[in-house]
Amino acid sequence: MRKCAFTTAITILCLFVGFGMASAADVFKIGGLVPITGTQAVMAEDLATGLKLAEEEVNAAGGVLGMPIKVIIEDTETRPAPGMDAARKLMDVDKVSVLTGGFSSGVSLPIAKLCQSKGILYVVAVPTSPLFEEVGDHVFMIDVLDKFKGKAIVDLAMRDSGKKKFGLMFMNNAFGMALREETIKNLKAQGAEITTDVVYELNKVDYKAELQRLFA
Repeated sequence: MRKCAFTTAITILCLFVGFGMASAADVFKIGGLVPITGTQAVMAEDLATGLKLAEEEVNAAGGVLGMPIKVIIEDTETRPAPGMDAARKLMDVDKVSVLTGGFSSGVSLPIAKLCQSKGILYVVAVPTSPLFEEVGDHVFMIDVLDKFKGKAIVDLAMRDSGKKKFGLMFMNNAFGMALREETIKNLKAQGAEITTDVVYELNKVDYKAELQRLFA
């Protein structure tokens, strides 16, 4: 599914941008932002593989607008500053026409704003924060926004459990806080009671204290 999403996104973007931004060698360059290192590195291999498979599939079908595409992957390190460095390198050095990828909303949101300011299209691969909707018309999203995920979580929890009291536990980052906000909003809208609301930090060795609070 992820490969199909990237193949479709890459093809549409190449058609949308067109010949005007192709390199002198008539190769359409696409920048891929991947968390090769950092807290989300475990998922990076699938993301990078999806991008490369999409590149192979599009080129095997004759490329786009008569041009082959080339995906250039850079490591965001799952941190905002290195993510911005990777994006700038792809835009300023590699001269890509389009950026895609990204995994964390906290890393990808500043990149989206940079792309908007430079007039570079950015297809956000995985992040789902509603804040991306506010960036501008150069930013597109593949995944489902948190406002829809929050409602789905609440609908499923209330339907399957038959309960109206819930304990919450979300990670303290852009993704977790956006999803927490939408979940709380939907719980309240359906008359549910929030008994515990725990926010946890990433990269801790032990989460015993947070779990004790959740089940207290």
